[in-house]
Amino acid sequence: MLTHGDQMLRDTARAAFWGGFNETPDSMTWLASRRTSTADQETYTGFGFAPGVREMIGGRVKRSVPQYAFSVVNKEFESTVVIDYKTRKFAKNNAVADLLGAMGRKARSYPTKLGTSILTANTAGAGYDGLALFHATHIDPGAPYQTGQSNLKTPAFGVDGFPTDLELAAAIRDSMAQLMSFKDGDGDPFWPGETFQTVVMVPTTLYEMARRVMTVDQLTGATGNDLKGQFRVAVNPYIAVSTHATFYVINESAPEKPLIYQVAEDVSLSDDMGGDNEFDTKSVSFGTYGLYNAGPGNWRTIVRNVST
Repeated sequence: MLTHGDQMLRDTARAAFWGGFNETPDSMTWLASRRTSTADQETYTGFGFAPGVREMIGGRVKRSVPQYAFSVVNKEFESTVVIDYKTRKFAKNNAVADLLGAMGRKARSYPTKLGTSILTANTAGAGYDGLALFHATHIDPGAPYQTGQSNLKTPAFGVDGFPTDLELAAAIRDSMAQLMSFKDGDGDPFWPGETFQTVVMVPTTLYEMARRVMTVDQLTGATGNDLKGQFRVAVNPYIAVSTHATFYVINESAPEKPLIYQVAEDVSLSDDMGGDNEFDTKSVSFGTYGLYNAGPGNWRTIVRNVST
């Protein structure tokens, strides 16, 4: 049984952790399709496309549709901190609350960091079509439509990495047009609607310019801004800042997402109060644990821009 002071410490730590966790925005709600996992890995199977509609003349035409499969292996993630005895003894609970609150924020944001690492790595062969998520010639294996499609853009900026509002607007507009142009494996439009909700995901260095393109009536040179209010800006601090500006334009309206977020066990917080560690050193530990992973999703929902 815990002492009153230790129970207060535990309650403080838990409240601070979940407060920090819940107050932190979760980008994976719109960047990834969440999938529940019940095994150490999950294999995702699906059909390459839906057959198009045709006029029925002389009976039905029964078509075979190619299938695909790929797997995502769950991984364990943790973060553990030791609280020394003097901190407990002298009830420095405010310091513990600050620390556990920060741990909660990091636990909530880590899947975004994990997903961003997948976008950055762009591993060859990882996608459902046997290619990298970002590729210049996506072709669905076995599908009738065999024209390569690219979700890669290399906009040229006057100062590489620091576009003007006109340059960034042109790149965003070009990417939105590319998203609208994508065909499914049967050659039909992937997105049949006239418009879709667009997210422009940028590193911290592009936030100010992206916000300008999103909000002002006129761009530089008294140029009208047809992109005002046509997208929302999402800052991703995990996108590495480099000489070349990297940003992503995403079709948020599509039911499928650029990534898969596979969860076998949600994040939890535990401690070892009353355990061997406390007996040996009089210190206690608080730690997070989660069993999950992420993988590439549908390439037709995202375009990557790397400036030149």
